[in-house]
Amino acid sequence: MDNNLFQEVKDFIIKERWEYDFEIKHNTSLQDDLKIYGDDASEFLSKFCKKFKIDYSNFKFDHYFRPETSWVDIFMQKKEFKKFTVADLILAIENKKLL
Repeated sequence: MDNNLFQEVKDFIIKERWEYDFEIKHNTSLQDDLKIYGDDASEFLSKFCKKFKIDYSNFKFDHYFRPETSWVDIFMQKKEFKKFTVADLILAIENKKLL
């Protein structure tokens, strides 16, 4: 993978979120490691796609990101989410599409 793209993605994450106290790597999960989910994930991906001119029309957001936490969550069965990583963001830039 292109190291320049990797650095651009890391810079974007830090600009939009903050500096994390651990190293961001290709396999860093947006939801599990960076704690980006719900409305924050939606806003983050929207800005990301706009900046890098990426089509996200067919992206299945709810397959990768949980909604905002609510008190009713304690009554619901836990859903498994697919992992979405920094490497997936880089692939999206390369393909001009969120896969």
